[in-house]
This record gives sequence, C-alpha cells and structure tokens, in this order.
Amino acid sequence: MELSFQTVMSQVMLGLNNGVFYAILSLGLAVIFGLLNIVNFVHGALYMLGAYVALLGYTMLGPLLGKPDFHLNYWAALIVAPLVVGLLGVGVERTMLRRLRKFDHLYGLLLTFGLALIIQGVFTNYFNVSGDAYEAKPEALNGAVNLGFMMFPKYRLWVIAISLLVCFATWFVIERTKLGSYLRAGTENPELVKAFEAHSDYIRGLAVHPTLPYVLSCSDDMLIKLWDWDKGWACTQVFEGHSHYVMAVSWNPKDTNTFASASLDRTLKVWSLGQAVPNFTLEGHDKGVNCCDYCPGGDRPYLVSGADEFVKKPFNIEKIIERIVELLEIEAGV
Repeated sequence: MELSFQTVMSQVMLGLNNGVFYAILSLGLAVIFGLLNIVNFVHGALYMLGAYVALLGYTMLGPLLGKPDFHLNYWAALIVAPLVVGLLGVGVERTMLRRLRKFDHLYGLLLTFGLALIIQGVFTNYFNVSGDAYEAKPEALNGAVNLGFMMFPKYRLWVIAISLLVCFATWFVIERTKLGSYLRAGTENPELVKAFEAHSDYIRGLAVHPTLPYVLSCSDDMLIKLWDWDKGWACTQVFEGHSHYVMAVSWNPKDTNTFASASLDRTLKVWSLGQAVPNFTLEGHDKGVNCCDYCPGGDRPYLVSGADEFVKKPFNIEKIIERIVELLEIEAGV
C-alpha cells in the first residue's frame, strides 16, 4: 500500500509532537546522571510538580495574597515554575543526595524513588488522578494553523519549537562553553576540579610545574602562592617581596626548583622553592613588567621580559649569577 505525502508528514508531526515531551522529560534526567552520576528517580515527579506550580500560581496565588483578581499568567509561569522546581532540586541535593555520594548508587536510587512516591502520593490525595484543566493558555496559542498537509494546533507547534530550542541550548552550553567544560571536567575527574579563594585580589597569572603537582599563582595582592593538588590544593608556600601587582610567573625549565616573577614594581625576581626571599632581583625596565618567560632552548638560561615601555629584554641568568658571585667574593675579601 502506497502512503501519500500528506499521510507521511502527518505521522511525522504527530511523532514529533509526542517525542518532544519525552525529550524534555529525559533531558534533565540525562544531564543529572551524566554530570552528577545520580540515578534521579524523582525527576518525573519534579516534572509534574512544575506543572502544578503553574496551575496553583494561576488558581490559588491571588487568594493566598489577598488579591482574588491576581493570577500568575502563562508566560510568568514559564519562568517561575522552573525556578521553584530547581530550588527544590538544589535543596534535595544539598540535604540528602550529597550525603550519599560516597556510597553505592543504589542508595541514591532508593532515596529518589522514595521521594517520587511521596510527591506522587501527596498530589494524588489532593488533586486525584484525572488531571486538572489549565485555563491560562494565552489567546495567541489557541486555534490551529494550516501546514498544507494537515491542520495542526498552534500550541503544539509552540511546544515543539521551544523544546527543540531548549535541547539545542543545553547541548551548546555543555559542549561549547567554558561552563560546560568545567562541568565535564568535574564529572570525569571531580578530585581535580575545586573552587576556592586563592587570593584577596585579582589573580593575574598561573604556572603549572612541568613534573610535580604544583601550581603557582600571582595576584594584585602582591603575593605569589604555591599550591599542591596532591594535598587537596593546599597552599604550601607564600612568596612575598614585590611592592606592586605581580603580573606573571614562569618556571625555569633548566632548574625546575626555581621560577621567575614579573611585577609592576618594574622588577623581575627569581625564587627557589623552600625559600621565603628571592634569590635575586633584576632591574632594567622603566615601567611595570607585565610578562616573563624562560627560553627553553639552548644551553644558557635566558629570561625574557616585556614591560609597559614597549620594550622586551633578555636576561642571561648564568651571567647574572656569575656577577653576583664575583661581588660576594669582593665583599668577603676573597
């Protein structure tokens, strides 16, 4: 039996109409399981709760506020309902699920299953199981539109459009934004993703040690801090010595026990791990130094810096050390 174009397209639209409801319902479930590794059995009950927030906001919010003529309209409910359900979800995660994170996933499943039964039981007791009419649908979404092959309700077209938009926006945030990269990193290795207050002012630069679990940070608070991620990102040393913002830090590839820092006090300082004061200070710029880096190639350890006077200068660390040794020998009378 041959199927006409009209029949095929009608079935496609009906399938799409049903599919987007399941897509939106499963989207949150998939995101929560993928990012939090929680089998959220209460997700469907929360989905239902969002619908009842919209219904109760339209029918009961006004009388509760002493304003019988006040109703939460459809467009406002699209914002309020997700916020209410989202806050409830945050409360469940903070007070219950977070305590079960270190246990087997079965405990979280049992908890969310129990919450689903409680929510379903409460609403069944008060609203029965036959459903309730929602009368706040705007006039613009009433009626039907002629698609050429069938008449299709405007509201269903709106639901399809907004559902596809939400699905695409969720994918874009997770896969194409910095926030999404943090979420995915936290899922794949939560031990390496941790937020904490490292400095009291703007952080200007970071430098990861080439071999050890160390990270250097520099800031406008004029401090350089050493962090050890093997110790839960503990701050193991603080370096003080600059008199202005510290703009950059860089590890020495020839001697990974030392690093250099650049500051707006017009100096570069070379430090060693385990020492509270710099090994020596380099002066040569007339304005603040914004960046510094070691040259990885060659036998001589060159340090290159750039400053606000539009000048970059290379420093031969080996020659500087030799000169310092000569001066110390002269002072000692050797």
